[in-house]
Amino acid sequence: MKSKVNLTLVRTDKRNKKMASNVSLTTLLTRMKANMDSELIDAYRTNMKLSSRRDLYGDMLARLHKVYASVRLHTDKNGTLAVSGYNDMLMLSAGPIYDEQQMENAKLSARVLPCTLATFVGASGMTLKILVKIELPNAKAQKDEGGMRRFFSTAYMVATNIYTALIGETVNASGIAEESSAMMANCRISADDSPYVNPKVAPLMVKGNENVVVMKG
Repeated sequence: MKSKVNLTLVRTDKRNKKMASNVSLTTLLTRMKANMDSELIDAYRTNMKLSSRRDLYGDMLARLHKVYASVRLHTDKNGTLAVSGYNDMLMLSAGPIYDEQQMENAKLSARVLPCTLATFVGASGMTLKILVKIELPNAKAQKDEGGMRRFFSTAYMVATNIYTALIGETVNASGIAEESSAMMANCRISADDSPYVNPKVAPLMVKGNENVVVMKG
C-alpha cells in the first residue's frame, strides 16, 4: 500500500458515551491477531454457534468496539457521532459461513479481485469482512453529504453484486442493519490469526450514480 490506511474506531463507555479515534489498518489487523487469545471474543463466538440472535449477547457486543471504514467520524462533547470526512474504501460482509473450509475458500476467492484491500473473519466467526478500495469523487463533490450518501449507496450496491457472484455467499454492506446509510457500514473488533492485506490494491471505480465499474490498473 502506498499510503497509510486509516479507519475509525468507536468505543462506548459505561455511560453510553461514544468516543471516536483513528486506527491504522496495520494496527487493526495486528490487534486482531493478538485477539486470538481474547476470552471475550471466544465466548461470543461460542454463544453465536448456539444461537445467532445477537440481541441475546448485548453485554458482550457492547465491549467490542466498532470499526467504520467508509466514513471518518468524530464525537462532540455529548458523545454524538458526526461525519467529518470520507475514506476511499467499503466494508462488506459475506455470510453466514459455518464451515472453516468454506471460510478459507471465501478468503481465497475475495483475493482474486485487485480492488480487495483486506479480508478478515468477523467477530462472530461466521462472516468474512472484506475491505474494498474505491476512488472517491473530487473534493468539491465530497462537500455534498447527500451526494456522498448516494455515491456510497451505488458503490456498495455494485460491490456487493460483484462479490456475491465471485464468492458464492450472500454479501452485504457490513452492519448497516443498525445504521441509516450504507456509508455507515461497520463491524465489531474481531480476531483472526491470518488476515489478508493486498499491498498492490487497485481501486474499484464507480462513476457518479451510474453502475459503471472498471478496474484501474
